[in-house]
Amino acid sequence: LSRQGLWRAFGRCDCVLDISGGDSFTDIYSGKRLFFMMATKAMVIARRVPLVLSPMTIGPFDRPRNQRLAGWIMNRARAVVARDDQSLAVAKKLAPGAALTLAADVAFELPFEDRSEQKQQHLLGFGIDVKRDFLQEKGADRQQNSHTDRSEEQNGPDFERHKSHHK
Repeated sequence: LSRQGLWRAFGRCDCVLDISGGDSFTDIYSGKRLFFMMATKAMVIARRVPLVLSPMTIGPFDRPRNQRLAGWIMNRARAVVARDDQSLAVAKKLAPGAALTLAADVAFELPFEDRSEQKQQHLLGFGIDVKRDFLQEKGADRQQNSHTDRSEEQNGPDFERHKSHHK
């Protein structure tokens, strides 16, 4: 949507629930991403449409300007829902007058299909024979594992013949 299209769409809403991707209400990502997160919230506020910041991570905000803008937005939101104690603490510091609460991450409500049995069937296991490796280092097993035998084991019986054919 264009800015004008987004502006019109927000104007048709009774309420906007903003989750900011779950973790994008912060200035640790690119400036472009932060601008989009802040601008869309500011547009909703400017349209006088109730804004609810749904369960999300809030912060950190390293730059004072971003802290002030985040506080301004949270103070004007109808509700601000943090999904963890750290986020709630950041919100309280930046927007002490905001309607703040703590709730579970919405990811816990996503549909879940238990596929652990399928994964068990496709597990690849491996082991290390420490005793054999130790004996090889000491030379006790050298005659059994000559260079030619190892080439056949690793590359198949036709490898030496095929290699010499392409010289």
